[in-house]
Amino acid sequence: GDLSYPVRGIRTHDYLYIRNFRPDRWPAGDPQQYVAVGPFGDIDGGPSKSLLLDRQTDPSIAPYFQLATAKRPAEELYDLKRDPHQMENVAGQPAHRAAQQRLRAELDRWMRETADPRATVDDDRWDRFPYYGQPANK
Repeated sequence: GDLSYPVRGIRTHDYLYIRNFRPDRWPAGDPQQYVAVGPFGDIDGGPSKSLLLDRQTDPSIAPYFQLATAKRPAEELYDLKRDPHQMENVAGQPAHRAAQQRLRAELDRWMRETADPRATVDDDRWDRFPYYGQPANK
């Protein structure tokens, strides 16, 4: 549990393209409590996190809880001119196909040029580092 969430992105004036390499994982940390920081351990503790967790099924809060914690698709693309707050993922939509393909290729090129370990292999070395914090049951 509580594995890394590998992600890369590229931003232009018009678009934000994000690639989530492990869309099967939780980007905000696992909902189960593995360590002393509690569920969704990659969200810093505070009143906002407490409100989201305490009222996650409240219809007025649930959409925000989902935005903060839900699993993400493998690719995300946001049209920054139409959607400056990046709320509507347009990846896969025909009107944005050319931009998505161009940014995907640009990110691939940059990852190869910088020898990013995610560029050529399914590298899980980050998932094997020991955790030195407090366990959840302490």
